[in-house]
This record gives sequence, C-alpha cells and structure tokens, in this order.
Amino acid sequence: MRGQRIATIALSVLAPAVLALAPVASAHTSLVSSDPADGAVLRQAPQAVTLTFDEDLLAGANTISINLADGTVVESRPVEPSGPSVTLPWPSGLSAGDYQVAYRVVSGDGHPVTGAVSFTVTGEASPGPSVDGASDDGLSPNPAATPFAPPAPDVAVDGGSGLPVAASILAGAAGVAAVVVLIVLLRRRRR
Repeated sequence: MRGQRIATIALSVLAPAVLALAPVASAHTSLVSSDPADGAVLRQAPQAVTLTFDEDLLAGANTISINLADGTVVESRPVEPSGPSVTLPWPSGLSAGDYQVAYRVVSGDGHPVTGAVSFTVTGEASPGPSVDGASDDGLSPNPAATPFAPPAPDVAVDGGSGLPVAASILAGAAGVAAVVVLIVLLRRRRR
C-alpha cells in the first residue's frame, strides 16, 4: 500500500511538468508572413523583402538570398533580426521575372530554420543597392554568378535558452520514475 502511495505521488508531481514542457520541446520556429507574400505577382519590385517568424531570432546567424528561377544567386548576405523579423533591401536594376527568396535563420533557442518564398515581378525593378554578380551593364544578372547552394544542414547553434534540453531531461527523469513505480508495484503485487 505504501508503494502505491509513493507511485501515485511521484506520477502526480511529474506528469503535469512533463505535459507542460512537451509542446516547448517539440516546437520549431516557423515563417508567419513574408512581404512580398509567397506566390505574389507584383507590378513593380519591392523596396525590400521582409520575413517574419513566430519567435525572436538569434543575432549574427541569419542569411537571406535572392535567387533567379534558374537558381542563380543575385544577392546573398547576412541580415540582422529585429525581433522576429529580418529584412533585405531589394537590389536595383533587376529585370522582371520569377524570384526565390531563400533564408536560413536561427531561432532564439538555437535551432536553425531554412526555407524559401517565391514571387513574380512583372514590371521594372525599383531602385535599391547594387547587385552582387551584375553584368557590365549593371542591369541583368551575370550568368556566371554563383548558382544557388541549398542551405546548410540543420545544426544547433550554441547560445540558446536551453529550454528544450531541460524538457528532455525532465522527460527522461519522468520515464525513469515511471519504470521505478512499475517495478515497485509489480513487486508489491507478487507478495
């Protein structure tokens, strides 16, 4: 009888803690919105591309690339977040066409997230900074520019909050406690 009480107390203490932290441990940062929106058709190129995520991003670890439909990189550079958002000014002199904006950002807890949004520009580009890899006329991308390289595989970045690690440790402790409780109950039943 005493073993059952201990088991009940242990489970009643550990279960709510595990359930409370489980969503945090499995949550990943995701893109909430983009400006321009994914799939948009624009008459003019945007002044900038802004990507907004569902949580703040880690400073010094985010990159945005603007690519042509064939994968040629037009511009790729690190960007600093403003809370959950990152922005890259649109390069000047780009012609109408299909564009992909690829990103690799790192959430505040250290998890990298990659993805892309695509949109079409039907008219002339708006002014902006110069284009990396532009041809001599400065208006069209250089065909010899570096092709788009897929983002690096997801590797955790140090400097996170450690919350997923704490949740994993707590879940492991709860598992061990559950096994101990089962062993105690089985031994008591045999007697």
